[in-house]
Amino acid sequence: MCLQHHNNALVHEMQLIFRQGGDFCMSAQWTGELVGKMHIYHIKKKELAKRIGVTPEYVSKVLCGHRSPPDAEQRFRAALDALISAQSH
Repeated sequence: MCLQHHNNALVHEMQLIFRQGGDFCMSAQWTGELVGKMHIYHIKKKELAKRIGVTPEYVSKVLCGHRSPPDAEQRFRAALDALISAQSH
């Protein structure tokens, strides 16, 4: 039930972005999973960017599908997992 609430909130946020003329695009499935996990664990794009060593704007470009570096999925997942792990300690 809790996961369903988070999914509904994420869909609502995407709808708001779209209505406000934001950059809404289709991307790889892994990026959607990553964004969902970021939402569930309250991890901001800025935190993820800092952990990876890139700008928040670059994170947005990758998550939105405008950039597709070959190692992105592995790097982004590892960084997010490390941030989640740090929350529980």
